[in-house]
Formats: sequence, structure tokens, C-alpha cells
Amino acid sequence: MKWIADLRTRYWHFRLRQHLERLKPTLPWVGWERAKWIGVVFDAQSEESLDLVRKATDRWKLQGKSVKLLGYTGTRRDKHTIFSGRQLFFLDDLGWDGTPTRGDSLEFIQTDFDVVLNLDSDPYSPNAFVLAHARAAIRVGPPNTASIYTVMMPFDVAALGERLPELESYLLRIIPS
Repeated sequence: MKWIADLRTRYWHFRLRQHLERLKPTLPWVGWERAKWIGVVFDAQSEESLDLVRKATDRWKLQGKSVKLLGYTGTRRDKHTIFSGRQLFFLDDLGWDGTPTRGDSLEFIQTDFDVVLNLDSDPYSPNAFVLAHARAAIRVGPPNTASIYTVMMPFDVAALGERLPELESYLLRIIPS
């Protein structure tokens, strides 16, 4: 049944390119000092990545910003486990064409953000679908990927604590619209 998964993956790549070609609504940029809502999507294949992302983004919470995390597990939701407060989305939270249809991923794309940050290095992961639908003033993602990103910076979850101050200093220089 691997051929079905390969077929689904190729179809998701095709659909993602279609989503990225459409013009995405962008909210006005208010400047980093006045930015309040930050969204972070990441690959949550390991438990350590969720902890590292939480520790790195605690600095924004100390600055009075609201941070919403969303990690893609790559697996189906376990029916007997409660995941409240875990900021995760699963394979069965996606529609047949790869778009977010329920759960935390749907809540994420219905929220207006000042900045959204993609920490996933895979340009065709479901995190890219979430970012393609997210409403944000500034989108930050890995270099050499989709054209939806306003700022492209290489991120590694292990070195995230060192890279976030660089991102903040860059966002301070962007003039509010």
C-alpha cells in the first residue's frame, strides 16, 4: 500500500503548489514593538522538539506577546489519548487534498497573526498547507521554498534560541504599513 501513500503525497504537492500560486490575504504590519500574535508551526515527530520550541518562544511570552504553537506529528490521532493543550495536529485532521479541516490546525488558520513562523524544513509538509492558509502580516520560513514567505531564514529547532533574537532584530527594521 506504499504506492497509495506515494500517490497521495504527489497529489498533496500538486495541491500545495496551487494554494501557493493564489494571492494570500495579508494583514497590515504593525511593527515588532506592537505585534501581539505570533504563530509557530513545527515538525513534532519527537517530544524534544515540542519542548525546545516552547522554551525558545517563552521569551516572547515574557515580552507580552501571545504565542500559538502547532506541531505536525505525521501520524494518525490515537483514539484513546487526550491531547488537550498539546498544540498538535495529526494526519486525520487533514482533508483528502491535504488542507486542514479540523482540530488545532483549523483553529490556527482561523486566527489572525502578526507573524507566523515555519520551523519545518520540508517544503511539502502539511505545515506548509497551514501556512498557505494562515492570515498573517509577516510569514517567516526556510529559504529556497515557497513564495508565500515575506522573510526567509534558515532555522534549526536545536539552535532556535539563538536564531530568534536575530529574527527579532530583523523584524524591528521593517517599517509598519
